[in-house]
Amino acid sequence: MKGFTSLVVGFVWVLSAGTAWGQHTVAQIDKQFAPGDLTVKVGDTVTFTNDSDIPGYLTHADEKNIYVSPHENGQAAAAYAQTQVKHISWREPKDWQTAMALWTSRDYSTAGAAFAEAMETYKGIAGLEDSMGARAVFYHMECLRRSGKYELMMEPYLRVQKVALSDKYKDQIRLFQGWAHLAAGRWEPLSFM
Repeated sequence: MKGFTSLVVGFVWVLSAGTAWGQHTVAQIDKQFAPGDLTVKVGDTVTFTNDSDIPGYLTHADEKNIYVSPHENGQAAAAYAQTQVKHISWREPKDWQTAMALWTSRDYSTAGAAFAEAMETYKGIAGLEDSMGARAVFYHMECLRRSGKYELMMEPYLRVQKVALSDKYKDQIRLFQGWAHLAAGRWEPLSFM
C-alpha cells in the first residue's frame, strides 16, 4: 500500500432551469450542507460545491483518476477524477521513504531504480505540482546525473510527459537538458539554451 492520503475534492454541480434570475450556492463540507434550507424560484441557478477531505490510502493513479481506499490493504478503492482534486497531502509511503533513504546515503544507482519504480507508480499524479509523481521524475533524473549517465537524463521526463514541478525544480531540469545534450554530442541545441 502506498500511504495514508487525504484528498480535498471539489465537485461543482450546476442546476439551472431556464434563464438565470438568482444565483445560489450550496456548499457541502464533510456531509453537511450550508445553507441547510434554500428557497429557489424557477429560473434560478443553484451551484453545489463539495470541499470535503477524503482520508484513505492511495492505491494508484492513472491519467484521469486517483484511487483511494479506506482500508490499508487497498480494497474497495474509489476513483476520484484528477480534475476535481484541489490538494493532496499524505504521509510518505514506504517505497518513497526507501528511495529517499537510498538518495540520502548516496547510493544513486539503487536510488535511481527506486525512483524509477516510484515514477511509474505515481505517474498519474505527476501533473499535480511537486507531487510524489513529479518529484520521482526529478530525483530519477538527478540519480542518473550523479551516476554519470548523462545521455539518459531526459528519458524519464519525456516518458512521463505531464510533470508539474515548481520553479526550483524546473531550473534544474534546464540544466539536465544541457548535460544530456553534452553527453550525446548534440551541440546545436546548446546554442539556444
